[in-house]
Amino acid sequence: MDLPVVLSIAGGIVGLVGGVAGLLSWLNQRKQTTILQGQLAVMREQLQSAKHQEGTATEWARKFDEAAEALSKISASRITTGPSTDIEAYGYVFKQDDLRRRIEIYLGRRKAWFYTFNPAILGKEQLQNPVVQQTIQDVLDTVAQFRKDHTDFARTLKLL
Repeated sequence: MDLPVVLSIAGGIVGLVGGVAGLLSWLNQRKQTTILQGQLAVMREQLQSAKHQEGTATEWARKFDEAAEALSKISASRITTGPSTDIEAYGYVFKQDDLRRRIEIYLGRRKAWFYTFNPAILGKEQLQNPVVQQTIQDVLDTVAQFRKDHTDFARTLKLL
């Protein structure tokens, strides 16, 4: 074989190896791009979830504040039900023992001194607890029903 044929064959082999390497590089790049796109999608989803949780915590913090304010007004008050007859408002508004127990476990304590209500300090994690959320909602629903059924008493308790 003469030199030009050997060089031509060698050039063809080098070109073939280069072409295969280029093809493999292109396939690898596509694979990496697909992986990066998947990671970006996961990161976007995590960011959306974090934003949603932050909004949910903010919403529940607002509801907790509303419930704590109502509990503070009700807890230390008494309702006059007749001549020389008054009863504790807390037990009258929150008739269910289970709800009162959950209020005092999750939302705050009633001090024996004038039965004042001391709201708990709840963090984002506690506000996202379904039991805490249900207790807050039950308080708000009970107070709303009390306002509707007993507007005169609600006005006395400054709930209206």
